Amino acid sequence: MERRQTGGTTGGRGLRGSAGGYAGTLIGVCGWLIGLMVFLLVEGRGDLMVEVLPIGLGASLALGLVLLVTCELLLRLEGRPGPMWRRGLMAGIALTTGVLLFLAEATILPALRDDPQLRRAFERLGSVTGFPTWLSALLLFVAVALYADVLRRVLRAGGAAPGGDPAS
Repeated sequence: MERRQTGGTTGGRGLRGSAGGYAGTLIGVCGWLIGLMVFLLVEGRGDLMVEVLPIGLGASLALGLVLLVTCELLLRLEGRPGPMWRRGLMAGIALTTGVLLFLAEATILPALRDDPQLRRAFERLGSVTGFPTWLSALLLFVAVALYADVLRRVLRAGGAAPGGDPAS
């Protein structure tokens, strides 16, 4: 195995990133859900976890995988974290945040707003119990624009950026 400059190892044609980085990304996109689960447990409403957990966990992990696949493919293409990789990362973050805000507003937050105990707890914390739809739409627009730019650059480069290994 060759030693990479970032400290991780690659196994030839294997993954370019580190297992810790992948795990950290997936845990990170689930951070909001972890916080919400703790909040529900502290407020004595663990019963709502059954409603929230499957939707939130499924969406967060799926979007986290999209983010990881995007970054991994661009890392393979560029050979190192370069401009396209950064655009792909920002696109993935915008997509993940936009979809999760939309999902939360459409499915999770209404159930929490309808519960008087949780509504008071949210107010006590100074927390928001809703997001404007335009915010999700703006983030999704930014994600699409960034992904389109990355795709245009990849196609223009013929599938291989300078410094990248087209065979990998």
